[in-house]
Amino acid sequence: MKLSEIKGKSMEELVEMHNEMAKAQGANEVKKFKNLEAGRIAVIKLANAAKPKSKADKAATGGGQEGRPRSGVGKRAKELILAGGSNAEVMETIKKEFPDNSTTPSCIAYYRNALVKEGLIQGGRQKKADKTEDKPADKPAAKPVKGKSKKKAEAEE
Repeated sequence: MKLSEIKGKSMEELVEMHNEMAKAQGANEVKKFKNLEAGRIAVIKLANAAKPKSKADKAATGGGQEGRPRSGVGKRAKELILAGGSNAEVMETIKKEFPDNSTTPSCIAYYRNALVKEGLIQGGRQKKADKTEDKPADKPAAKPVKGKSKKKAEAEE
């Protein structure tokens, strides 16, 4: 429905139109609107909500292959990672199943990292060891003294 279709309607007519559509859709009925413009907007919103979805909208929410519900690249990539696939294997499968998608290896790494953060898998990289453990704790590191050789600085201490 367009604004031009209801431009000349009175408040009573707008309320009646709104309540008819609201009753059919299970929405709340109204007694009046704040003003004519608010009534027009409410009627247009209800009328447009009742329209059937386009073929593209139906396809996006409809069934996928073999009657399964559609799933996106992210969901499928996570399934493959949880099944033990490497990033390269997952990427290869995603490219076959979603040929028009622009998924990159970075995307697959993102999904793997998300699963690590959720605690569903362990991360591949280990943290580096703390370098302070290599130094002996009892001997402080010597600081060079400007203008003097190391032997002269030790002799003066």
